[in-house]
Amino acid sequence: MDTNTQEFLRDRQQRLLDRAGGRPYMYLSLTPAEISGPDDVIDVTNPAVVDLLRNPPNFREGGWGIYRTEPRPTPDGFLGEFQVSVLRDTQRLELLRNGHLELSVKIDDKRFDIEYVSRNGRDIPTLYVYPLCEIPLNFLRLGSDIFDAGKCRTDGVMVTGMGLYNIRGYSLCACGRNTEGYKRQFSENNFPLWQEEHLILHPEEVPSALEPGPLAKKLAGELWRAFGFREPPALFDRQGRFRP
Repeated sequence: MDTNTQEFLRDRQQRLLDRAGGRPYMYLSLTPAEISGPDDVIDVTNPAVVDLLRNPPNFREGGWGIYRTEPRPTPDGFLGEFQVSVLRDTQRLELLRNGHLELSVKIDDKRFDIEYVSRNGRDIPTLYVYPLCEIPLNFLRLGSDIFDAGKCRTDGVMVTGMGLYNIRGYSLCACGRNTEGYKRQFSENNFPLWQEEHLILHPEEVPSALEPGPLAKKLAGELWRAFGFREPPALFDRQGRFRP
């Protein structure tokens, strides 16, 4: 990743923080490893690309995916977000001409199926395994489809970004409900609290012809380790296929 890309990503992170205003958000991004000038890396007006932004792929009906919005053109590319005031800040999907794709999703009780675990008289907000795995998976599927449809002109290397912002004091439910792992976590009261303001994974360089499943599994494994769990979530098999 070159210095131009590093500076660009720092700017995008600051924009998110300014927009979030202290509220918790999940942030996902895919960016060319070298942002080298004003030339378009991807044709954002390609009808197939616009249709993908309008109808993001979701792995399964009723799962955790990217909500459909109507993308509107901006000077830098396309932006999709809700226009209704009560929903406007809950999700933002943006594709720029330089090949950068990003998604920010507000971490709220409904979208992230948050439970509250009682500890020492406090109710601890606890993130659930499914949205933390399935939203990134669907984002990576969207990126893979867009880069293929839009004939993304890069050197073949992209940089992943994933972060949970403003989550100090949050914990993680590491297994699906009604599983032995879920019961064991509750019986052992194993809910480590995140002690910092943000949880930001180290950027990964990946080929633009990326494999969404294995990459989503890798990101989830890093997130789980950050919370202190040794094993990645059991929603992915050995080959990175999603098995809900």
